[in-house]
Amino acid sequence: MSSKNLVFLLALFVLLLEPSFEQVKEAIQSNKLDDGDCSCYFDGYQWLTLSTKPCKCYVVSTQLDWFDAYKDCESQDYGGLGPYATLISIDSAFDNQKIRMSSNTTSNSASCTQVFIGLTKKGNDWIWVNGDNLTYTNWRSGYPDNNILNGCALLNLSDGKWTNVPCIGLINCYACETIL
Repeated sequence: MSSKNLVFLLALFVLLLEPSFEQVKEAIQSNKLDDGDCSCYFDGYQWLTLSTKPCKCYVVSTQLDWFDAYKDCESQDYGGLGPYATLISIDSAFDNQKIRMSSNTTSNSASCTQVFIGLTKKGNDWIWVNGDNLTYTNWRSGYPDNNILNGCALLNLSDGKWTNVPCIGLINCYACETIL
């Protein structure tokens, strides 16, 4: 098999693995994503769960700049049930779609069009603030741009793509996560 054919097959395989918005919606509605051994219920509020890590709970909140969102996530206690919370890391296309969909339907985030995530620029590299490895990205075409002031990332709910923006002064919804 030629290397050109192999590249084509790999690209096709990746496209087939990318979940559609409808597949994510169906999985959420049928509770196929929830891990029955974990409870993401903190201080009277039900957090949501993701599929790529067992017991990874998240919630979308409104409206702070990236640094204040980072501080708010880390200051939460959540009933002392787990480690501190942090801005969310996104490990897969499936989780990216689930966050996108739930952010549009969560009552406390009804006005969200964009959500800060825990991706930030350190030197020339993009890193997750919680130390997770950066194994998945979903940058919009032309992003991340080279503007030195745009060192933090947003998940755009209209298309699920990420953009880099200033960390200070821009107010948006944000997603916190904790792992039980």
